Amino acid sequence: SYKFCGMVAQMSQSSAAGGAGAGATMQLLLAVLPILPMHFCGSATQLPDWFVQHRTHAHTRFPPERYCSKDATRGQWSCSSAFENASAELASLGVPVYVRQTHSREEGAWWPTKTTPKEGWAPLVQDTGRNLPAEFLAASKAAGIRVIFYHFMMGNSYWASSKPEWVARWPNGSAITTVQAPSGVMSTCAQPWRDIFIAQIKELIAMGARAFYFDHYPGNPGGDWSESCRAEFAKRYGKPMPAGLTTIDGPHKSTAYSTSRQVLEFNSQITQEYFSELVSAIEASAAPDPVAALVSIATVPKLDNGQTELPTLYETSGLLSLGTGSEVCKSEYDIA
Repeated sequence: SYKFCGMVAQMSQSSAAGGAGAGATMQLLLAVLPILPMHFCGSATQLPDWFVQHRTHAHTRFPPERYCSKDATRGQWSCSSAFENASAELASLGVPVYVRQTHSREEGAWWPTKTTPKEGWAPLVQDTGRNLPAEFLAASKAAGIRVIFYHFMMGNSYWASSKPEWVARWPNGSAITTVQAPSGVMSTCAQPWRDIFIAQIKELIAMGARAFYFDHYPGNPGGDWSESCRAEFAKRYGKPMPAGLTTIDGPHKSTAYSTSRQVLEFNSQITQEYFSELVSAIEASAAPDPVAALVSIATVPKLDNGQTELPTLYETSGLLSLGTGSEVCKSEYDIA
């Protein structure tokens, strides 16, 4: 971590000096974030050697809707230098591994995926046919730097609007939304959506990706009252899903949670099953190559008369015992 702090300082000094490419370097600096604490879930020997060797990574945020634009007159697309040359610029600073987004919020696909119709692709991809993840992999190989793909799980505006039954719901039936997923958080109980997300990861593996970062959680931490979740809850617990809610002060803001411990436990079960399914698919698709999949680990809040001992989210510590060796457990809010 000290070495990486030195790299950040070097980037800052280079930009301040106003040398060649200073603006692009500063733009790159502003997009770099530190990684959260990580712990190996399975045997570290089953992870890629480069991943075990380099535990600190540069994190970037370069969504095409922010760093690329279309000329209204000529109809041509152009992207910033930082977007196009991140691998080379980071490698020139001595960074061995960095994280690059391949899906950041709920925007369209960053490549011509077979999992979604063309209208569900990013506008840049619809117009140009560019396969951005494949370009990132090629650029990282040319620069001699490793890249981890950050593929956000929670939102997808195309599928949220096309299949509203796949959207997570509050007890009153309204869609659960977040800043990252304003069209609706995708329900972890909707198996067709899970299949689509996993199929996208398989496509990225076919391009050559061998490490992934699954940030945050795939659904809503406080509960999901979609029809598919209600049906699965009734199947497992033999009763309707309780509808009570309470407000808990979380790490970022007040969050609504179910007042039922069983609903929170159900959320945990579904989340762990989803992650297990995802990691197993990654391993099978990448075999015999070793892979790394960063997943979120945290604990469920203990509710006593509407109060909580810890303002945390899912109980996903069961992932620690999967034992397949490809999972890397990323602490959420440093409390795992």
